[in-house]
Amino acid sequence: MGQEARDAWAVLARRLEAEPLTLLGDPLPSRELLDRARRAGAVEGDPAAFEASTRAVVVPMTGMPLAVQRGWKEAGHELVDLTLPSIRRLRATLLSCLRAGDETLLAGGRDDAEARFLLRDCPGLRLIEEADEVVTLGYATRISIACTSQFPGRRLAAIAGAVRGRFRDARVEVIDTRTPEAAARERTIEKALGGIDGMLLVADPADPGRETLAALARAGGCPVVGGAGEARLIGPRILLAAPGYTPPEALARALEKLAHPSGRDRLGAGSGVRAAGEPS
Repeated sequence: MGQEARDAWAVLARRLEAEPLTLLGDPLPSRELLDRARRAGAVEGDPAAFEASTRAVVVPMTGMPLAVQRGWKEAGHELVDLTLPSIRRLRATLLSCLRAGDETLLAGGRDDAEARFLLRDCPGLRLIEEADEVVTLGYATRISIACTSQFPGRRLAAIAGAVRGRFRDARVEVIDTRTPEAAARERTIEKALGGIDGMLLVADPADPGRETLAALARAGGCPVVGGAGEARLIGPRILLAAPGYTPPEALARALEKLAHPSGRDRLGAGSGVRAAGEPS
């Protein structure tokens, strides 16, 4: 779990100890932590309703359009804004490019809550998910390209290459707006490929970094599994990886199952288990 997400979760946990809160959408793409928030007294509300049973409402870590936030404030509610600093910086970067008159592209996934927020809050922004979508762009003399916080570095480079190839006389600026932790996770996996038998990926299906890490491993010929039992069948040298929203407890449970299998699942877990993706 990235440090920014840890800090935001700590804020949410402290507030829930003091009073009930209404969640305006999932606070982060993790069903485990969403369930934990519910058990602590959080209730779920409709972001477009501007009415809640609690005094304070929660803006998700992946952001919420400022117009919607203003609506909740005008309705008399306090906002507990968990928007991650990296996403705030990305929004400011995109708006700066748009105000400068650049054709501004966001490399991101269409199902990514972060991308959906930015598209709503940055009028004129274009979303590009794959390099082959560049052919749909019209000509521009100045093009700026940024990316969501966990977008694959290789795909960002491929999109930038396709843009430069299509618009050879345009000024193209690429802004790598991945978080340092996301970039570090990719480097760790790239360095490990060739020296491991497989990768155990601990991630919520909604986490946008999940597919980033899985695709990177598969591109290097590395099998990717989601359970400790499957990982032990692959071989003893397993890389344990997790994207930015995986709770540290989930990573610790996976590591424990790999290192200490029990009962009929004890298949001789090797001593070569390595972990990636979790700050110390």
